[in-house]
Amino acid sequence: AVLADAETNADAEPNADAEPNAETSVDRAADKTADASNDVSSVSAMAAAADPLCSRTRSSSKERSSGKDKAPPREKNTPQTRGSLREQKKARARKLILDSAQSLIHEVGYAQTKMRDVASAADMSYQTLYNYFPTKGLILQELLTRDLLKLHRETFNILHGQEHPQNMLRDLAKAYIDAIAPKDRELWKEVCAELLKATSHHSCLLDLLDRQALSKLEGALVEAQSNTQLDPHIETSTLAQVIFSLLDASLMRYLVNERISRAKMLASVSAQLRFCLTPHLR
Repeated sequence: AVLADAETNADAEPNADAEPNAETSVDRAADKTADASNDVSSVSAMAAAADPLCSRTRSSSKERSSGKDKAPPREKNTPQTRGSLREQKKARARKLILDSAQSLIHEVGYAQTKMRDVASAADMSYQTLYNYFPTKGLILQELLTRDLLKLHRETFNILHGQEHPQNMLRDLAKAYIDAIAPKDRELWKEVCAELLKATSHHSCLLDLLDRQALSKLEGALVEAQSNTQLDPHIETSTLAQVIFSLLDASLMRYLVNERISRAKMLASVSAQLRFCLTPHLR
């Protein structure tokens, strides 16, 4: 009986619903996977829309990271840049020449200082030195006149001191005399000799000390004239030229004659200024 039942079951038809049910399960699983993927995409889009700052931060971070390896932009090689660099190089060379010459003059004296020695001390060729300073006298002239800031400040204060014209001119003369230090008188003589070689006219030592000396004198006289301290009919430019020549000649005498002391020179200049100015005072 058991065997008969087994054979009967073996001969029975297979279940027709089994295969369709399997296919339906697979389709449902695929649909669920697609729905889940769509849900993830929707959530990501919603998150990006809800927080756009995050996306911008990420993009800016990428830009910064990509820009880290970039070299800074080079300065453009324009004619103005080249000209500025050239001027700076010339200024450094001039300073090096002057500093080297000053050291040599202090060590061995002006007479024993040679141009080739200056070139060697400045570590440059003789021709390069010559292009900047053709003579030793010009180097000395530059050394003596490159530091006159104190003199210019003093003359400015004198001119704006609202003093009587005669006292103002006397103080200007004193400032110019004091600009020539006693220890440098011999060096100033060399400068004046160089000037006389180079020009056929007067050396104009005062012009070396202060290139604005003549205009300062004329301005002081014009101001005195406007303040009714000076004759309004006097030609201030002519009087300024006379006083300028007087001061320049006095400075030259002070250099050449070592027996003239500073006090004696100042007294002589003051007397000459009174002689020039007193007839025109009001």
